Amino acid sequence: MFGVLYVANEEETKFDTGTKCSLVEFRKIIESDLKILYQEEMNKFFLEEYDLENQKLVEKLLKSEMKYKTLFSTSNSAIAILEPIRNEVGELVDLLYKDMNPANEEIIEISKYNAIGKTLLELFPNTEPEWIAYFKSVINDFKNTNFYSYHSDIGKFIYVDSFPLSDEEFAISVVDLTDKVKLKEKLSEE
Repeated sequence: MFGVLYVANEEETKFDTGTKCSLVEFRKIIESDLKILYQEEMNKFFLEEYDLENQKLVEKLLKSEMKYKTLFSTSNSAIAILEPIRNEVGELVDLLYKDMNPANEEIIEISKYNAIGKTLLELFPNTEPEWIAYFKSVINDFKNTNFYSYHSDIGKFIYVDSFPLSDEEFAISVVDLTDKVKLKEKLSEE
């Protein structure tokens, strides 16, 4: 918006009533426009500050995410993220694979891409019922649990630590103890 601002000394310049009213209205418009411009500049300033803080927060989150992904993907510990699947009365009936690292792929002998989005019973239909039962306390009571059991579909003796991440997910850390169990059995036979 372009305009001309005329400053007049009221004592020296005599204006008729109509002109005075017009000048008063014009002054109100100018003041209003100046307030709007000032507010826009202040908003711009605060938005720039907010964006800067937001950008720093995003950078921190990205660094944290990168650390997590690096730790998760390079860990020698087999880790998987699972989601509980419940029946209509709320009982735990299956587990959905949400994520896993390469070490977990080695233990279950199924690639991440073939496992993610599938359930434990889809991948291993002969899973012993106690396997799902073991996870009830981590899901229902939000408590860490651990157990040791043989999994017939995988054909391995496995030690599992499980811990809650949220109401919708929990993590497991898995160790294949098959070689140790077989060695112990062999030594006990001798």
